[in-house]
Amino acid sequence: MIHQKLISKVASRFVLGRPKKAVFSITEECSMRCKMCYNWRLKDSENTVNLETWKKAVKDLDNLKKEKMLLNFIGGEPLEKNYVLDIVKEATKHNIKTSLTSNASLIDENMAQKIIDSGLTTLCISLDSLNPEIHDYYRGKKGIYNKVINALEIFSEKENRPEIVIQAIIMNRNMHELHKLAEWVNKQPHIVGLYFMSVMKPHHTNLPNDWYKKDKMDLWPTDMKKMSKVLNRLIKMKKQGSKIVNSVLHLKSFKNFYLYPERFIKSKSCDVMDFGIYINSTGDVSICAEKGSIGNIKNKSLEDIWFSYESMNVKNKMKNCQKNCEFLVNCFYQDEK
Repeated sequence: MIHQKLISKVASRFVLGRPKKAVFSITEECSMRCKMCYNWRLKDSENTVNLETWKKAVKDLDNLKKEKMLLNFIGGEPLEKNYVLDIVKEATKHNIKTSLTSNASLIDENMAQKIIDSGLTTLCISLDSLNPEIHDYYRGKKGIYNKVINALEIFSEKENRPEIVIQAIIMNRNMHELHKLAEWVNKQPHIVGLYFMSVMKPHHTNLPNDWYKKDKMDLWPTDMKKMSKVLNRLIKMKKQGSKIVNSVLHLKSFKNFYLYPERFIKSKSCDVMDFGIYINSTGDVSICAEKGSIGNIKNKSLEDIWFSYESMNVKNKMKNCQKNCEFLVNCFYQDEK
């Protein structure tokens, strides 16, 4: 077995591509009470990665990347960790493009300036509806809509601000007005795009895979004809030059996913395996969450983890995977040729 692992480690450097995107899940904690995510039930463990280890991981990414690399910071709510922008600064020093996804609850004048000073490339802000009641319902806290709008107004007056992208999840209560959100974004000169995501099984729950059949939180669309019309309208807007970031094929895949959630959205195999790398708050590295960790940044470099027997083994398993997951459907989606 040792001999086999050594051969695989050497061979992997010749047959494996290099990741184009990395995700650092800085924290499990979040102050929201989102209906589609239950991170708020979690607390960071004592094994949470510290600042210096995250910085080392950034340097490893710089060595690992071939050309361009995008590093996305998520949580929980990443801005709840006061050192997250120090990690962004480290990535900026290494010419790595960065994005950070936030619910905007902590963004005031002071935080906005810190974000700008960090060199963050793109700030993704969650906004599911222009109706305060709908957005606050899904985010589980009253007043969060107002905080989002306030944060956007703050950045609208800032120079050297990062690209601002709105992220919206397509759900039952908001789907009828998503075209209004797209039209509104088109009119905001300080917002560069609107990225749609499909709702998935709520994170950190024990719900079955067919949870959508008995959804009690108003997440899954109940009227599929209306849902199809909504996505057709968004596709038309995209073709007409809307700021919608998703490709036409991506939007079409959402429609297929909602209509037939048990079917694999791709015609071929999973296209995540040579595209992205994910690191959770305790340092475990994975390419596919279903297949488990392939190493930990506390005791190995990212390059050694990526080019390893464990990595090769997981990627071979992923070739036959026919399961829709968050990474495939939303985060790492790639158009098929």
